[in-house]
Amino acid sequence: MCWASGWSAFGEMLRSDLPGSVHRGAIVASEEWHWRAYGHFIHSVRTGEPGFRQAHGCGFWEYLERHPQAAALVNDSISRAASFIAAAFVRAYDLSGIGRLVDVGGGHGVLLQPTD
Repeated sequence: MCWASGWSAFGEMLRSDLPGSVHRGAIVASEEWHWRAYGHFIHSVRTGEPGFRQAHGCGFWEYLERHPQAAALVNDSISRAASFIAAAFVRAYDLSGIGRLVDVGGGHGVLLQPTD
């Protein structure tokens, strides 16, 4: 594989129409509100406190409560990643004896969604 085709394959991961795409995650990571917290990295190193709080005056989840568009992006990103991970999880583990499975975390509870 030549260098250029390697980058093309890497770029495929950004396509929104492919399974396992990191499209939404890349959008979240490039949002100004998200990367602004990285500017406070040294504050985190020195104090042990989150840079996000220093950048925005509130914690990450509180910020998302106040900013529904950001919350929608984050939840969509988490759900898409969880869908990819959940498929691997279901293939790797025998869940036949499980009566109830709880999906704890962000996103939209993709592990709780029935599949056909």
